[in-house]
Amino acid sequence: MSVVFSGADPAAAAAYLAAADAVVRLQLSTDELEARLEQCREFVVGHAYAAFMMSLAGAADQASRRADLARDVRRTITRRERQLVEILLLSVDGEQRRAAALAAEHLEEFPTDAKALTTIDRWFRHREQR
Repeated sequence: MSVVFSGADPAAAAAYLAAADAVVRLQLSTDELEARLEQCREFVVGHAYAAFMMSLAGAADQASRRADLARDVRRTITRRERQLVEILLLSVDGEQRRAAALAAEHLEEFPTDAKALTTIDRWFRHREQR
């Protein structure tokens, strides 16, 4: 049984429902990440990613707190993780161009991170076009 919405054909209604479900899953995932991060204070990439997600959601104070946690323990991680953290924190700080440049450099050395970084890059390009 398909759900009917005024002005929407079945494909548009299905796309809407899929997007709404994705938002709900994202919130649940973010809540779980937050709870887990409280147990893993040294998980720098997790703190940086949570800061990034919170900045996208407009939760500046929470993003700042997580970014500060990531910055405090950044020295103890691998080069790959340091770059990922820097890309995420530059994005949180509104430095999208610098984040994009570092992401391009990062992908030359670590191509397995392409999917996540491409998604971030696409998000910012879409926001800049508005």
